[in-house]
Amino acid sequence: MHYLILRETLEKRSLDHKGIKLTYYYAAGGDDTIVMMHGYSFNSMVWDRIGLVSALGDMDLSVVAVDVPGFPHSVNRLAMGENDLVSFLDALSSSVKGKLFILGSSASCHAALKFAEAAGGRLSGIIIVAPVSLKSISMNRIRAKVLAVWGSEDDVAPAYLNEDAIKSINGIVAIIKGAGHACYIGRPKEFIKILSEFIDSARE
Repeated sequence: MHYLILRETLEKRSLDHKGIKLTYYYAAGGDDTIVMMHGYSFNSMVWDRIGLVSALGDMDLSVVAVDVPGFPHSVNRLAMGENDLVSFLDALSSSVKGKLFILGSSASCHAALKFAEAAGGRLSGIIIVAPVSLKSISMNRIRAKVLAVWGSEDDVAPAYLNEDAIKSINGIVAIIKGAGHACYIGRPKEFIKILSEFIDSARE
């Protein structure tokens, strides 16, 4: 399942990065910004479809939604290595004036965490949703607050595989009862509530 409808809340933009023109989507809010990356089977429109873009706007957050290069439903057809993707995220977020958050889902979690490793104190919070792997991630290098969200019925990347690593750095683990791997689709209201409460706490 993927979503092709572009609502008025999201503006299609592009950035020339290292000679490559890459597409992302933007919704203006306040100085605080969240950069979001979808999972392998989706594109950026999934965040609008579940009501997350609207909810973040109500929180005065600007939204940068990345169509992850190389994923099958992304408009960015050219695949990128993880280091180049992290460099692209850094370029996208370089002009953020307020607090910066990043969200990764499933296959994009690893790149989000690599960005968090390098961002240091510039990043206020990271949200990872059903991470497939935390391999090679130095969790103790991440200075931002961490939230990890899983569905209780996730049979692709269940929580028990990685939740101890999150708890080891005093990260927050949230399990959405009855939801599967793409828990934000199965239980969007619960997901948005968990995300909103985390961002509120990280802004204090």
